[in-house]
Amino acid sequence: MDETGVYSAGVQAPDVVDTGVATFVDACKLSERSFGLKIRTLRRVARLTQKELAKHAGTTQAEVSRAERQPDSVRVSVLSRIVATLGSDLGDLAESGPLAIEQDVLQDVFSSAQLAKLQEAAVVAVPQKADL
Repeated sequence: MDETGVYSAGVQAPDVVDTGVATFVDACKLSERSFGLKIRTLRRVARLTQKELAKHAGTTQAEVSRAERQPDSVRVSVLSRIVATLGSDLGDLAESGPLAIEQDVLQDVFSSAQLAKLQEAAVVAVPQKADL
């Protein structure tokens, strides 16, 4: 963070920074695309449109769209509400590892080609089921 309260990723510093937000801001510059794809993936798995998610999170559809495309251009407080509405937190999404979502859930939401691209980009990882 510089003297104006802006982090290197272009995010304005909130009044109170907790560990999850600090982790997100530190990771944001390195994995902005991946972070936005994770938000989009969670929204689609929840079967919500951007407009529906915005309503539940108390923001606008435009903010949800920006969070999915350019999360570093959205205030941390707004990102936090969006991510919390999806049942996660900023710290978890900022982790470099992919989301672990059951394969049948992913296959209901994404085409095979879309799922392959998400796996290739390390946005999702399908947990391996134990051998019976």
